[in-house]
Amino acid sequence: MLTNIRILIQACKKSSIIYEILHPNQNVVKVKFGDRAYYFTNYSTPLTSQSVAEIFKDKQYFYQIFQDVVRMPRTLSFISPYCDEKYLEYLEFSSIDKIITEIKKNFALPVILKRNRGSGGNNVFKCKDLLEVGNALDHIFNINSKNYDYVALVQEPIHIVKEYRSVCLNHEQIVLYEKDISQAKFTGNLSPLHWEGAIAKQINDVHVMQAINQFIKPIFQKMTISYVGLDVALDNQGNYWLIEANSHPNFDIFIRDNGEEAIVKLFQKILEYLNK
Repeated sequence: MLTNIRILIQACKKSSIIYEILHPNQNVVKVKFGDRAYYFTNYSTPLTSQSVAEIFKDKQYFYQIFQDVVRMPRTLSFISPYCDEKYLEYLEFSSIDKIITEIKKNFALPVILKRNRGSGGNNVFKCKDLLEVGNALDHIFNINSKNYDYVALVQEPIHIVKEYRSVCLNHEQIVLYEKDISQAKFTGNLSPLHWEGAIAKQINDVHVMQAINQFIKPIFQKMTISYVGLDVALDNQGNYWLIEANSHPNFDIFIRDNGEEAIVKLFQKILEYLNK
């Protein structure tokens, strides 16, 4: 049983809500409110529509929709020259060399290169020269790799001081934690919680919570989003940046470092929201 499902069941028990486990692996759960039923599957909840979840999954879609209302790293996307025929109508640059030339025209080095879809810091590169840019593109566009993507993103780097995950329900920030790498060792994965010794540190500082809440407010003014985990970075000039969004946050590391209470309460709030 996955952690999120285990916590959901605890929340159901605490709130005296009827639930039913529907699969032998115990990771599909039906929750009932009278004649209404909702399904939780693995890390997914019934709160997010498929179209909104697709926007969160596709980092370029997400950037195009929200970059005019909240500060985000400047981003360009490039389709692989080796893409399937069905994507050829979108292909603008027919070789890796032409993509590198376009990147050089639009960005100062270093740059961040990443695959458009994916998580966990896989195929995310900080490139300090054009040789590294080319190598990163080759990795992302490698059709034999499990981390292959036919779209690569190039972003301006941010001088990140701290990175946070803000978990929001019905436009309200419920859980906030820092991806703390102050005592961690970089082991090759740029994603903070993949550093050796990194921790998820729950934030209860009212000033930080209010500042991030104010920063993310325009997101919910532009789109109705019931449930989301937002990755927010603070730079060395004191500016907040929106990095990306997750429609089904995973709380394994948070619970490891902070215990279960805050997440049980979060799932109780989710259940209350569904029962309205």
